[in-house]
Amino acid sequence: MTTTSKTRAVVLLGAAFSIGLTVGALAMVAAKRPDNHRRGDSSCTVKSGRICYWAGVLQLTSDQQDTLVTIYRINEAATDSIHGTVRPAMDSIYQTIRPRVDSQRAILRDEVRSILTPIQREKYDSSTHAYDEARRKGRDRSAPGQGGPPRARP
Repeated sequence: MTTTSKTRAVVLLGAAFSIGLTVGALAMVAAKRPDNHRRGDSSCTVKSGRICYWAGVLQLTSDQQDTLVTIYRINEAATDSIHGTVRPAMDSIYQTIRPRVDSQRAILRDEVRSILTPIQREKYDSSTHAYDEARRKGRDRSAPGQGGPPRARP
């Protein structure tokens, strides 16, 4: 009985990780779009959708925006350090469930494609291909021992 509970827990943890990975990758793709950097706010002085959002909502000065960039960088480094302690275990779990996740993703995409016009399908395929490439590059960059370039963050 304990084995079933452990298996279920590992599967649920893996599913949560894959959902988080998917949402995070989509957010990164959306954040890299040029139209998201300014959010229509001409008072934004940095190239970060997240900072520009707060600049508009909070009416931040240029100095406050620069300080906010620094605050985010410092805290993201701390968060990355925390993630680094659990990354090997999460990678192992994800490697176990990756084939099932990829299979489910393919089923989902086929169902979505079935309701699209040929022009919409081209755009959808292009977008999903870009998403897959971004996800693959992120996976390659964060592979153990790879190091890779630091993330482009505000």
